Amino acid sequence: MSEQQPGRGHRIEAGQEYAACRPTPSMPGEHYTRIRVTETPEPTWHTASVVTVYADGSTTRPRNINTRKLHATGFRQDGHPRVTGYRLVRHVDGTTAGDA
Repeated sequence: MSEQQPGRGHRIEAGQEYAACRPTPSMPGEHYTRIRVTETPEPTWHTASVVTVYADGSTTRPRNINTRKLHATGFRQDGHPRVTGYRLVRHVDGTTAGDA
């Protein structure tokens, strides 16, 4: 993984994929919405450009989200599971993140 940004849990880069920390309630079963970062944000930016990613690899719904919603893991510092935001599941080089 790349070096960390000051004051951040991890470095956010274009190509990373994240999954929702909770299943999407409107979808049957254990469906977690996945998003992909489309542009590497500057360290001073508070938003990241993302798109929704489907199982077949297609994308839709380009938008900006607050970078505070993008987490390196699905667990808080106290060890409890996160219930909001998105957890990193795939790095830019295609490797899977720790708790994917």
